[in-house]
Amino acid sequence: MNGTRGLLIATAAAFIVGCSVGLMGGMLFMHFGPGMHGGPGGRFGSSGRFERRGCGLNLTHETLDVMMRHSGRLIDPGMSQEAWLLRYTDKFSYIFHDVNDIFVRMRRPMQSELKNLVNLFGENQRERTTTVISGLVIESAECKRVSFELSELGRMFSKLRDLMYEIYPHVTRQNVAECMEKIYDFLTMLSIGDPYLLLALMTDKDALLIANSVMSDQDLFNQTALCEISPHLEEIGKVDLCDPCLDW
Repeated sequence: MNGTRGLLIATAAAFIVGCSVGLMGGMLFMHFGPGMHGGPGGRFGSSGRFERRGCGLNLTHETLDVMMRHSGRLIDPGMSQEAWLLRYTDKFSYIFHDVNDIFVRMRRPMQSELKNLVNLFGENQRERTTTVISGLVIESAECKRVSFELSELGRMFSKLRDLMYEIYPHVTRQNVAECMEKIYDFLTMLSIGDPYLLLALMTDKDALLIANSVMSDQDLFNQTALCEISPHLEEIGKVDLCDPCLDW
């Protein structure tokens, strides 16, 4: 989700439902800050210890946990309320933005079922976002925990999300496998560490720089943010990429 928009939505919802606004704001700042990787497997899992010349980012267990579980398959019924909240507000932010982007900017025709469902939440992105936040607050108060799956509005939003996921493959095509293979081969060629670890440590900007390059050499690597922390790989030692190690 867009950093500023996502920050506003998540922190506003956190304030209303009684979650930690500071934790939500801190997590989103680290998630979208300059040079930061956008994925849960990026520079703030076990690899976060490499930042600041190997001193780490001094992030709390709670911050790391929210960042790891806010999206994807790492959901845990016992995870913090902030993690649950961010899972929902993340979708609020990008789903309604994508509706505008795809059907207004890109001018893709909108199916009647999708159009009717979108308009149930409001006439524009602001109204729609306000509607789902209000629905989440009401359902969470009734359930005494962060929730937006049991109410009729929550189920409608889940249906909208599913319909949008069906649309995405028809409006953009990203050859992720080809890009990742090129990056992996380059990191393997450098022979400075585990290529999978190096890939996890890369920022999105780093990855795009390498994927879009015509010639990949040491000079190219020297332009990446990864180059700054690579000297500390040996002193840190082996890192188990399958263990997030949130207690380090």
